Amino acid sequence: MELGLAVLTFAIVVLVLFLVFGLAGGGRKNVIGRRLEAIDRGVGRGDGTQSPQLKLLRDEVMSSMPKFNRYLLSAAWAGRLRRFTAQAGLNILPGKLILWSGVLGLGLFVILPYFYPNQIVAAVVALLGAAAPWAYVAFKRSSRLRSIHQF
Repeated sequence: MELGLAVLTFAIVVLVLFLVFGLAGGGRKNVIGRRLEAIDRGVGRGDGTQSPQLKLLRDEVMSSMPKFNRYLLSAAWAGRLRRFTAQAGLNILPGKLILWSGVLGLGLFVILPYFYPNQIVAAVVALLGAAAPWAYVAFKRSSRLRSIHQF
C-alpha cells in the first residue's frame, strides 16, 4: 500500500510539473499559427483529398503534448517508432503510443492492489498492460507485412 501511495504521489507531482511547464510555453503560438496556415495551404492545393502525411503533420503541430512531441522529433529512435507504427497502417503519433503504454501500465499498477493485494502480481500485470499497445501495433504490422509479401 505504501508503494502504491508513493507511485500515486510521484504521478501527481509529475502531472503538476507538466502542467506548469506546459502553461509556461505560450510564446510559440505565432510560430504554430504560421505552420498551420502553411499546412492548410498545402491541403488546398490538391484535388480536395487530404494526404496522410499532411494529416500526420497537422496532428503533430496541433498535438495535445507539444513539448513531448518536440522532444520526440529530436530523438533518433522516434523516427524508427514512427516508421514502426506507419508500417502497421496506424495513424498514431509515437508520443500517444508511449502515453497509452504508460497510462495502462501505471493505471493497472495503482488499481490492481485494491482487488488483489500482491505488489508482485500488480507489477507483472502492469508490465503486461504497458506492453499491450506495443503488442497491438506489432500484431497489426506483422499481419500487414505478411499480406504485402503474399502478393
